[in-house]
Amino acid sequence: MALAFRLSGAGHPPERLQTKADLTMVQEGQAWTIAAITLNLTGKVPGMSKEDFLKHAEEAKATCPVSRVLKAEITLMAELE
Repeated sequence: MALAFRLSGAGHPPERLQTKADLTMVQEGQAWTIAAITLNLTGKVPGMSKEDFLKHAEEAKATCPVSRVLKAEITLMAELE
């Protein structure tokens, strides 16, 4: 949602954004913890360069409230179609 908002605000509303999250969970005593998350993002954004798409995706990841609340290491792999 953060990326769609940023792209639309920059004048490039996305035609499609698809994200798959792969996560690593570890058991700490009796409790489970999300230790790491890899976000695999594919987007179709007419009129946008790959470099600009990656810049917006990284900025959205850094400022997203959900990303900030999780204490896991979050990695972003983004691809523009």
